[in-house]
Amino acid sequence: MKIFKNFVSVLMVLCVLLLLFSCGKTENNGETTVPDIAVKETVSATEKEKRIPTVEEVAEANLLENLLKRNECVYYKDECDYSTTTEIYFTFNSQTVRACDQIIHEEDIRFKTAEYKGMSMLAIDDGKMYVRAFFDEFGTEEAGNIDEPWYNDSIAYPLIDDNLRFKEETDEFYVYENLDDDPKDEYYIQSVCYVDKETLNVMKTVHVNDDIVVEKNYVYNEPTEMMDVLDDWNGKMKTVTVVYDTYENGESVRYSREYEVPENWEVLPDNAKYETPPFFAYFDEGYTKEYTYPGDGIDYTIYVSTSVG
Repeated sequence: MKIFKNFVSVLMVLCVLLLLFSCGKTENNGETTVPDIAVKETVSATEKEKRIPTVEEVAEANLLENLLKRNECVYYKDECDYSTTTEIYFTFNSQTVRACDQIIHEEDIRFKTAEYKGMSMLAIDDGKMYVRAFFDEFGTEEAGNIDEPWYNDSIAYPLIDDNLRFKEETDEFYVYENLDDDPKDEYYIQSVCYVDKETLNVMKTVHVNDDIVVEKNYVYNEPTEMMDVLDDWNGKMKTVTVVYDTYENGESVRYSREYEVPENWEVLPDNAKYETPPFFAYFDEGYTKEYTYPGDGIDYTIYVSTSVG
């Protein structure tokens, strides 16, 4: 009887072992498959192997339209004997904005500028910000592109145009440099770009030309006061129309553009090019009433001419 009980005990142990063995694998058309846990461990190990991103991938990630999807804002500060400039990029009402705060030391003048919806804005010293109507760009490609601002590649520019390729990987950065360029070439400028490994944000660019070193360090998600320059655009608006009469190929041509701006902002005609003739602004088509700001909350039209005055 005792022998029989021992035999039964051994048999039960063998059954349990057989059951455990069969649970450790599954049959699929007669083929044994690896348990799920082993597959997951294999995938996990593969995922840990990070591929070095290409220059093109990093450039695409640092176009402002993509960069500002991952970050609230980004700015850099440039200081020299002549001036101090802080340039910041952020999103306002789903549009990319470029804003600058520049102090000219020798002249003790401060300029605040902003680019928004294809418009250029300016404030001098502590004056009010106004929209600059570059009438000499009316009817040209330089008039501005709202969907893709001209500064969309401001940070990605070295990755696009400086012939960079991957150089090395550090604990923090992927480093890209123009390694294929000839340092003996008289036009050679060393260009290096440091990219954060986790976010793919460009953190620093360095350009070296002989003894001249130009370095930009980018700071992310630290808002500055310049992000408040467009606050008025969330309030009541007005429409200002600028009409520009000029001559092309000996014939009279008229251009016009409407600006929708905050009710307390002014639109001032301006010429983007330095070598354009003097211009004059009026309130009427006959050029008899010189322009002066009519006040807040009023829609109005400005007539601009370079041949009257």
